[in-house]
Amino acid sequence: MSYFFPQQKVTSYNKLKNNSAWGKAVLDEVDKYSSSDLNGHDDRKRKKANYDLFNGKLDKDDFEYVCKPYGQGVGEEIKRPFNYKVITTNSEAVSEKERERSKLLREYVVTQIRQRVEAELEKSFPANSPNAPGDPQQTEQLRNEARQALTPEEINNYMKRDYQGSKEIQASQLLDYLIKKQKLKERFNKGWKHALIAGEEIYWTGIINGEPIVKTVNPLYFECDKDPDNDNVQDSQWAKYTMRMTPGSVVDSFGEYLSETQIKNLYDGATVGGGGNPLGSKTFNYDDDFFSSFFSDDFLDEAGSKYIRVMHCEWKSLRKLGFLIYLDSHGVQQETIVDDKYKFDQSKGDISIKWDWLPEIWEGTKIGSDIYINIRSKPNQSKDLDDLYSCKLGYVGKIYNNLNSETISMIDRMKPYQYLYNIIMYRLELDLASDKGKKFLADINQIPASLGMDMEKWLYYFDALGVAWINPNEEGKRGKTNTFNQWQAIDLSMAQTIQQKVSLLEYLEAQCGEVSGVTKQREGQIGPNELVGSAQQAVVQSSHITEELFYSHGTVKQDLLESLIDSAK
Repeated sequence: MSYFFPQQKVTSYNKLKNNSAWGKAVLDEVDKYSSSDLNGHDDRKRKKANYDLFNGKLDKDDFEYVCKPYGQGVGEEIKRPFNYKVITTNSEAVSEKERERSKLLREYVVTQIRQRVEAELEKSFPANSPNAPGDPQQTEQLRNEARQALTPEEINNYMKRDYQGSKEIQASQLLDYLIKKQKLKERFNKGWKHALIAGEEIYWTGIINGEPIVKTVNPLYFECDKDPDNDNVQDSQWAKYTMRMTPGSVVDSFGEYLSETQIKNLYDGATVGGGGNPLGSKTFNYDDDFFSSFFSDDFLDEAGSKYIRVMHCEWKSLRKLGFLIYLDSHGVQQETIVDDKYKFDQSKGDISIKWDWLPEIWEGTKIGSDIYINIRSKPNQSKDLDDLYSCKLGYVGKIYNNLNSETISMIDRMKPYQYLYNIIMYRLELDLASDKGKKFLADINQIPASLGMDMEKWLYYFDALGVAWINPNEEGKRGKTNTFNQWQAIDLSMAQTIQQKVSLLEYLEAQCGEVSGVTKQREGQIGPNELVGSAQQAVVQSSHITEELFYSHGTVKQDLLESLIDSAK
């Protein structure tokens, strides 16, 4: 199937005319798109298998080649410190810092001059001399100021480490508030788990009901279109997130954009368990729901009709803007930016205008199959004041380990060993069921039936006392020498085979740790004969292997905080 992304070089008027027909066309095309891996397979199936494997749920199809012949790891992120410092990087902020640096240097020079003057005066007129000029109290105050003035080296350290401009202070206060309100540490830990399982860590920042919001995006239901050599989700051409929501959640998130009739329809036909088709067959077609491609029929029967399908999309479009040069009321030449509706007028002082198409972010939400809301240019966009061509999506994140290949997550690296581990465990279970221990063969004619002992009583004494009573003079055996050769032991134990499989399981555990970079020493399991230095070296080496992942995770945190500040403006 071909997917045609609508033309983005469209004027603002054409984007909004016919009840936002252009925006609806973009949402429909993106909604139809389904990503696949390099082999043409749906990548969601890989992610779903990883999530099931992480939660201990196995797909029997993955083990069919084993069973058919017979008929049948994250908490480290939460412990890492969450430290941040807001730094402005635009030209205006740099000028403010330079002014502050110059101010501190001037104060240092002035205090040094004062200090030398005071020193010369002290030589000529001692402090206790009646002819000493000036007020002694004022002189002592000047000396204290000189001692408190920062040296040039201290000024450089202060500007690098401690100085914050007015905007940086305000942004820091905003982040302190939002980090607690949005529970960002919890969201980052959840996003890190997604990164290890699916190889994708994604968040969304934006405005909901007038408040800046951060959401952790489930990679299973997320798709985007980005450059192959770009790992950052926020630089994609478009990104969509498909959600299943209860009627109450839809109203909480989009109630301000829904009509009274649409809100009423959300609850019509809904049951206490959420069942029913609240939007009616004309509005919501569950057969077209992409979830049915990898969820079982049982899941759809139990939960498939309980939720409303909501698809939110953001994409990069183009906006026509003019750079106008004009004369103000005082005859001074000025420059400003105007939209595509502006009419050039020399009589008003316009000198020249240059038109250009600059990127901007648009968003829209599709509820069910025919309710389109909030199609608009996204407010509070993440823009760079020094680069008008830089524009970021509200979806922020990173695709891990996809250099010239498919995305490989931590779980993907360990999956072959986990599958083999499960196969060995299956074989081990069969061996344990087949293990019968040691058995012995006995001549039934040796049971002393003449003494009134039957098979049941003989077995009782055998189990209770550990004695096997025999009568060598039993009828039919008299006069014969009995050497007990008729008693034999048979070893039906599987101990050696079981031990081999247990050793193989331990080997697979060690190999899985080596592949992931998380060794036994890092898990805290240190052997009794292992030296402290060797264990510490193993932990350090392990951290070197995984540090690349933590570094990428740190850059995602930084990008998200920047996007959150832009939303909070």
